[in-house]
Amino acid sequence: MIFCFQNCLIKNSGYQTYFFEFQKRSTINPWPEWMGAMHGYELEYVFGMPFRYPGNYSSEVLESEQSYAARIMNIYSNFAQIGITRTDWKEIKLNVKKDPENDKCFVLDDSLIKEDFKPKYKEIVTKECKLLNNYADNHPPRFTTKKPKTSPYINYVGYTFLG
Repeated sequence: MIFCFQNCLIKNSGYQTYFFEFQKRSTINPWPEWMGAMHGYELEYVFGMPFRYPGNYSSEVLESEQSYAARIMNIYSNFAQIGITRTDWKEIKLNVKKDPENDKCFVLDDSLIKEDFKPKYKEIVTKECKLLNNYADNHPPRFTTKKPKTSPYINYVGYTFLG
């Protein structure tokens, strides 16, 4: 399988694991609109910029930006304090097929502040990754662990013996 960081993280963390995809485009983002939500821009809401620097936002969007920031801060603080988000955000579980949402990430977008909010999920392993994995599985050779070269030297408690 093509290495997917999330599988390694989930298997080795020993804790419940939650993934999200941030899709809300900041209204003060200076980049072109076609670029969408930018990496790291969720921090604007996590740290409450619409409350701390309201002058950066137009009066038309300030209230919704503050509502969104309040919701994001609530989700993050609940998770940091008690380990849950108090949303329907589902834990990621590998190889469990009972729950159709078990291999998907929670989508954080504009709908988060709507009164009729319903959680959205998106696959974390994309169709392209699945296609590449399928191709690689059916077209050997696959990556194999090479055996370490043997050495005639053996190290033992600070002494070296020639084998």
